Amino acid sequence: MANETKVRPRSLAQRVAAKALGLDPSEMDNENRGGLRNPFARDRNPEGDEEEIVANCHIGVGSSFRGTLMIEGTLLVDGDFQGDILNCERIIVGPYGHVRADVHVRVAIVAGTFDGGIQAEERIELLGGARVRGDLTSHAIVIDEGVRFSGRCISLEDEATSDASGSAATRGGTPRSV
Repeated sequence: MANETKVRPRSLAQRVAAKALGLDPSEMDNENRGGLRNPFARDRNPEGDEEEIVANCHIGVGSSFRGTLMIEGTLLVDGDFQGDILNCERIIVGPYGHVRADVHVRVAIVAGTFDGGIQAEERIELLGGARVRGDLTSHAIVIDEGVRFSGRCISLEDEATSDASGSAATRGGTPRSV
């Protein structure tokens, strides 16, 4: 019995989020420290140290929201959203989600439909089957096979780039079209 690990009880929020994401609660083992695994990255990271994603706001399938949403943390959209999103760190648009907004976030993952501009400080991922109409601006933009995309990709350069002489280049931090 000394080798048994104590299973931490799941909170109601974790159980509801797991069900909404289509995860079996048994998939939330101790190795994941009780957090939800990224449902769109199951085959992406063979080492198993996947990023934990716990959505603290979820617009579920069949739900519709119009207006301004202020959220600190992760927004998961599986329903329909139209309006403004403020202070959002991460937005995930699930396969059944439809978002009509211009957003500024740290990370954006889109598997459904997105109409509007996405500006992400770290990365934007468009997963197979996504439909996106709008401009994408980020340091890293990943577009999987099977994505329907209409718009421009703008890649942000690193703030401190230097030329061969060692002096800082003047283009640091400026957008460039790809």
